[in-house]
Amino acid sequence: MIGLIDLVQVDHVLAQRARDGSAMLPISAETLPPPPPLLPANTTPPLSLRIGLGLFALASVPLSREWALAWAWHAPEVRIRTPAIRCPEELKALFAIRYQERYGDGLVLDPAAFGRLTVEVQPANMTLGTRRIASAILPDVMARAGAYRPLTALVPAMTEELDAYSRWLGRHADRAGSLAAWATLPEALADLAAPPVATAADRLATLVGAEQVAVVSGDTLLRIWTGERAAPPEKLPKGEITAFTDALARLGYGIEPDPRSGTPLTASGTVGLFRLPPEAADSTTAIPNGSDDGPYEAAAMLIQLAAFVGEADGKASIREFAAVRDVLRSLYPLTPAAYRRLGAQLAWLASRPAGERTLAGMKKRIAPLPGDARDRLALGLLRIVDADGAVSPSEVAALRKIWPLFGRSPDRVASDLHAVMTGGQIEPAPASGAGRPAEGRRGISPRSTSVSDEPV
Repeated sequence: MIGLIDLVQVDHVLAQRARDGSAMLPISAETLPPPPPLLPANTTPPLSLRIGLGLFALASVPLSREWALAWAWHAPEVRIRTPAIRCPEELKALFAIRYQERYGDGLVLDPAAFGRLTVEVQPANMTLGTRRIASAILPDVMARAGAYRPLTALVPAMTEELDAYSRWLGRHADRAGSLAAWATLPEALADLAAPPVATAADRLATLVGAEQVAVVSGDTLLRIWTGERAAPPEKLPKGEITAFTDALARLGYGIEPDPRSGTPLTASGTVGLFRLPPEAADSTTAIPNGSDDGPYEAAAMLIQLAAFVGEADGKASIREFAAVRDVLRSLYPLTPAAYRRLGAQLAWLASRPAGERTLAGMKKRIAPLPGDARDRLALGLLRIVDADGAVSPSEVAALRKIWPLFGRSPDRVASDLHAVMTGGQIEPAPASGAGRPAEGRRGISPRSTSVSDEPV
């Protein structure tokens, strides 16, 4: 550590070299000892820091990030808060990034902008009084209050960036190093190659395998989220839902049901895990999240209705579930990511017991739809039921329960089915039905992808 005796010696050497016209001392982060440690209380700036900064200024060489951080940390105007103390390694890593963004290869200090370094020394014998030792050459970079404020402001700014991560560690010290901890880091530090991320990515890839979709237990995903050091919770906390789904998306995955839509992710439940298309994997907002996307919401309703009808006779044929995918693509133009999500929803529904596939909440979701959208749902459902070439009485009975939700009479199920099976048209529901009326609507062809002159 550079100390008071070193100040006298350094000053003497610098003065001698100046008189002789010798070259300046080779100053760099490699030729100087390390800067003083970052202590929790940044009291009076250490003398060793002031000497080191003076040498950097005198040599007119870029200030290394280690010495720059020590300056910003010990600046009298900076208040050191808990995140900086609790997360020292993350603070150093983030400072290196922000310092380079602002100063490139490093800040070069102008020695002419500062006065000379002066130190007050109190001898052990108090009767001798205070002595002042002044350098003839070394500039005192820290003497001028507020000098280079953009640099010293980096520590408070980074403290704010690390606040969420620090608070999370304060509540979950046993989950440090987990994917959940990584998800709260500032984006600049969220390295996809970090150990917890690489481990999670490997496990997710194994679960999905060569397929695009797999039904997995909630317990498995919660263990990936919390890491192996801590027991997983019974349910994903509400406060972690967005971080969880965003982390999955950044790794290239999503789940259905989506916990953002209100369906909790529980250890005892299951979900459909799916791989995102490459173009959507870099965005946490690229996937429809619910009712704000009309075509997606309609397609999701069709999947649930098809699952209800498919189980009406106690089984759902492979051809019926395959038909769902074909019908979705023909009726609803969506992004590849949305189709993947719907495929996961379909796989998850297919794995559920028949008793869980009900029409609960469907009336409320269908009622606001305009007439042509409800007719499109009816058409899609009929095409799915007809996919295996055999329509059972129980499936017809299920359709009769659904038809009033579309504003259609249950007595029209037979004629509508006949129209689809013979390649004819289904007539639009009466304009007085539920939802917004659509005037002048034409009949819908079973093979058509449009209901009217306006695309859905």
